[in-house]
Amino acid sequence: MKENIIVTGDLHGYWNYLNDLLNKKKPEKAIVCGDFGYWPHMHNSKKIGRRGIRWDQYGIKNHVTEVFWLDGNHENHEELKILATKYGYQSPINMKDFEENRDKKYKPIYYLPRCCVVEFNDQRCLFIGGADSIDKMSRREGISWWRGEVISHSDYLNLPEEDIAIVFSHTIPSFLADELFIDLWGSQKMYDPSCKILEEVFYKYKPKKWYFGHFHKFYNIHFEGCEFIGLDMAGHMGKWWCYM
Repeated sequence: MKENIIVTGDLHGYWNYLNDLLNKKKPEKAIVCGDFGYWPHMHNSKKIGRRGIRWDQYGIKNHVTEVFWLDGNHENHEELKILATKYGYQSPINMKDFEENRDKKYKPIYYLPRCCVVEFNDQRCLFIGGADSIDKMSRREGISWWRGEVISHSDYLNLPEEDIAIVFSHTIPSFLADELFIDLWGSQKMYDPSCKILEEVFYKYKPKKWYFGHFHKFYNIHFEGCEFIGLDMAGHMGKWWCYM
């Protein structure tokens, strides 16, 4: 039977938006297209936002939905590399730290390493997160920025040799810049070597559908037989989630 699956754009750790959505719609699964907000080094020790609330890494609270996420540019990539090296890049990684720091009644959270392939609703899906941070000069390395953010050539070499129906990424192939009429702020994100690699990914697999985030704006266009769906950031006015 076909599962009810929701796809979202960037969360940046604003778990309240995701919690409200999942508890209202109650999908079996949710997939976050990067900038999830994985900063375990900050858990309960750093006050963020105007109200100075302490950061809660483990604030996703849902009894029904399994949450899957790929990395964006704003994640702790050092920690993610350790996880992927330990558990492998081929399958979703159960984030045990969420289980250890939350009530066991909540559904598990899974990280989808780069080039991981998972079958959802009988469709083989490729996950390849990562992107360049255009604001990295104002961030602190190891605290709010990590070198492993950009998709690398070694990531490309890990791509599987199999048919792929759907691709999930954080940023987009470089050829989409003109197609999406990206504004000046977004156009700065196209100087990213990740975009050239994703162009190669597209022509390698020629998927029928492609989901992405990163640009904090909703897009829906067709290009060379593929439907590209870009989702806004949670909390913005645009469409930030859809059904898969």
